[in-house]
Amino acid sequence: MCRRLFCRFYRERIRSDVDFVYSGLLHRAGALFDEKQFDGDENAIVDFKYSSSPKITWWFDHHESAFLSPADAAHFEQDQSNQKFYDPAFKSCTSFIAMIAKERFGFDPSPVAELVRWADIVDGAMYDDAKSAVEMQAPAMKLTMAIEASTDRNFVKTMIPLLAYHPLAKILEEPFVAAILPPLLDAIAVPSTFCGSARPRRTAPSFSTSPISNSKATTSSSRTICIPIRSTA
Repeated sequence: MCRRLFCRFYRERIRSDVDFVYSGLLHRAGALFDEKQFDGDENAIVDFKYSSSPKITWWFDHHESAFLSPADAAHFEQDQSNQKFYDPAFKSCTSFIAMIAKERFGFDPSPVAELVRWADIVDGAMYDDAKSAVEMQAPAMKLTMAIEASTDRNFVKTMIPLLAYHPLAKILEEPFVAAILPPLLDAIAVPSTFCGSARPRRTAPSFSTSPISNSKATTSSSRTICIPIRSTA
C-alpha cells in the first residue's frame, strides 16, 4: 500500500509530469540491490532496507533491521537530502509516508485515510478480533488476498493507480479483481465458533539497530518496491 501512497504524494507535491515504474525487491543472499534497477531520473525505495547508492533519491522504511551495516546507518545519518526517512515506531510504512508527506511537504492524506488505516491494521496485525482476521470480509482484506493469489505479473501494476485514488470497495468491482475473488472466498472455511487471541502478535525482527535520528526502517516482503521515476516532459 505504501507504494501507492508514495506515488500519489510525489505526483501531487513534487512533480506531476512523471511516470512510475515498479520493480520488486527480495531479501536474498549476497547483494540485495541491482544498480541496473535504479535507472529513473529519480529512484525511490519504500518499505525495504537502506541503500547507499547515489542513485537512490527517496527512501522510506519503518523496520528495525533497516540497515545492513553500521556503514549504511552512518551514510543515512549524513544524508542532507531531506528525502530519506526512517522511524521504527510506525506500524506500517504507509502511515509513516502519510505523516512525513503531510508534515514536511504539505500533502493532504485525508483522501487516502482508509488506505492508511488498513495498512496499519494489516501490517501491525491489529484486527479487532481473530475472526475478522480469518473471515477476510473487509475490502482491504479481500484485496490483500487477491494480490497474494494472483499469478498475473501485471495484476499489481494495474491495481496500484486505483489504490491511490479509489475507495477499496470500488476496486473490488474492477473486472480483473472480481474475476479471481470468488474461488478464493469459497476456499475460506470459517467455523461458527472461534478461539484465539484478538490481536495476533508478529514475530520480532531477527536483529535490530538503535533508532537513528532524522528518519529510518525495513520490511521482508517480496512486494516491497523500487520505483524509478521518469520525467514525461
